[in-house]
Amino acid sequence: DKWNPAVIALMLYAAALLADLFQWTTGVTLNAIGEVKFTTKVVMVRGILNFAIAIPLLYVIGFNAVPIGYVAASALTGPFLLHRLGKGTIRRTVRGIGWTMIPIPVALVLGKVSLLVPVNIVLKTFVSAAVVCVAYALTVWFIAPTDTRQILMQWMQRLLKTKPHVSLSPTSISEPASI
Repeated sequence: DKWNPAVIALMLYAAALLADLFQWTTGVTLNAIGEVKFTTKVVMVRGILNFAIAIPLLYVIGFNAVPIGYVAASALTGPFLLHRLGKGTIRRTVRGIGWTMIPIPVALVLGKVSLLVPVNIVLKTFVSAAVVCVAYALTVWFIAPTDTRQILMQWMQRLLKTKPHVSLSPTSISEPASI
């Protein structure tokens, strides 16, 4: 129970991680095409915004203000990076990966709800982790594009593949089994 207040901060950081990944990838791309000065300015503004949002909120809501500042600064500066790559970049990026933003909040909300189950803390931990994993996996499965689901299905088939079944019929006994 003493760690429960930190769960919200961890969930916020987890939610921000995907956006952060794309922002840093976009920043590296901009650096590679000679936009180092612009990228540096955006990164500096992002850092300043992070502190400017988090520090005043610290007095109001406590340590959870730090991840809130981080998420807000990322949300405010990310579009500038994408826009610099050219007209339509934001639309093309969101169209292609927008669906990946849905499973995280669904899993987080259901995981938070599962913490309300009145069981001991050890069992609660495992139940909550299981709920988050299953909710995330099912949400991805149901909303992912068809090609992504096909890739996931092929991966699962390879992962779960067992040795071929050997028949015990009279004709197969005389021939060597192929394994």
